[in-house]
Amino acid sequence: METGAAVGLAIGVSILTFCILGCFYKKRRACIPSAGDSSCSPMGPFEDFMAAGSFPPSVGVPAPIINCALYFSKLPDTKALMDLFKKQICKYRNFSSVPVVDCGKFVWRPVDVDVEKHFFESTANGDDDVHKAIECMMTKPLADDSRPWWEVRIITNTGTGQSVIVPRIHHSIGDGIALVQVFGDVIRDLDGNKIPDAVYQKKPRARKNFCAMLYDVLSSFFTVAGVAASPFDTDIPFNDPNKKRLKYSNRRTVVKVPNHDLSYVKAIKNAAGVTVNDVCFAATAGAIRKYCLAMGTAISDMDRAKIRALLPVAFPRKTPSNQDLAGSLRNKFTMVSSPIPVRLQSCKERLESCAGFFNAMKTSAVAPMALALNDFVNANLPRALCRKTAFDIFARHSVVFSNVPGPAQPVTIAGSELEGVQMVFPNLITQVGIVSYRGTMHMNFTIDDACVREAHKLGEFYIDELNDIAKCYGVSVPSSSAKDVAVAVC
Repeated sequence: METGAAVGLAIGVSILTFCILGCFYKKRRACIPSAGDSSCSPMGPFEDFMAAGSFPPSVGVPAPIINCALYFSKLPDTKALMDLFKKQICKYRNFSSVPVVDCGKFVWRPVDVDVEKHFFESTANGDDDVHKAIECMMTKPLADDSRPWWEVRIITNTGTGQSVIVPRIHHSIGDGIALVQVFGDVIRDLDGNKIPDAVYQKKPRARKNFCAMLYDVLSSFFTVAGVAASPFDTDIPFNDPNKKRLKYSNRRTVVKVPNHDLSYVKAIKNAAGVTVNDVCFAATAGAIRKYCLAMGTAISDMDRAKIRALLPVAFPRKTPSNQDLAGSLRNKFTMVSSPIPVRLQSCKERLESCAGFFNAMKTSAVAPMALALNDFVNANLPRALCRKTAFDIFARHSVVFSNVPGPAQPVTIAGSELEGVQMVFPNLITQVGIVSYRGTMHMNFTIDDACVREAHKLGEFYIDELNDIAKCYGVSVPSSSAKDVAVAVC
């Protein structure tokens, strides 16, 4: 019955979409660009969506700015850093253009970049003050949106601990893969050599017969089209109980998960026959369950809880040639809805559930269909409807989960060795950000601590769950992570 209702709803949504498209088609065709500047370049549908604001203004979500905290024992020289950005970053169109509205859509207008005006310096006394400074800046808008939509904040630690450089980049400039591409032009190995660019390739899929392929495409369409009208997540201490009228509270804290070795996670994935991402997602599910139980939720209630995550899925793109480099940055990703198996009692069940879902997703058309529908809707439907749809999707989920691989070896920026990295993104719902760098996992929950009480416990619960999974599969727990805890329930 529920499946039939979902299919019917999806069909209704699709029919309504095409009706609206028909109403606006002639109006859009009659719209002629008015900027009168041939140097302007069009944005893709997702870039335009990000530039305009992804949610209804009444929700209060700040501009989608990616904050990448880069930690150093010794900061690079500021002048050398500025020169590096001018040479390597400003060659990209999106970093040397300003988004402007033309005929109701955003376009890139190139400008002369005064790099010095994009850099800001401040001080903090000790690691705690540095962390508070990052939390304070991450929800603030860029200093001047009449310039290209990026800036760099340099925080010098005058006390004990590391200093930090925080590039703040508006999401309209590019997605995670695009920014990794840019990052690759800035970093060097310890000998000063350029590190080979990461290669993202589409993995071949098993061939399906026509009927199986048609079924996959149609079922994927209905699955994606129905997400915005699907049931809300179960109320648990980890999410906001006011989901139908969800608003951004402007209170966000960054809960760091203790750094841990990538080799440890890989040992678990090898023993279990899964992927690194499967392990990380399952450990996140276990951490959420442990947190809710610690906050007083009954086991029987957790066993019935149904919550989901939005997973950003980036798509491979061709390595740009020199002549295509300037305009090569883009947002070619989509969000896929995934169950978070907090209702399952054992860590082994949770890992198997996560691995099963991800394996099924990799062989289905859900992600490509989501990308196609996103681009189609954002390019053609009224902006207010696009924002409302985005809100409806996010309000029905509890977390956004992102895992980005970084360099496997130590790197330098403007001559100074990078020691750590955190990806921080304040979102409408909790954001989990993971970046691996030189064999270490750097992870955080960017979370509303007014809604999720005692959120600081999540980091330790994540490590506890990781250790529980390791014990289930006979993997030795590192002494730095070992605790006097009961044997894991597998």
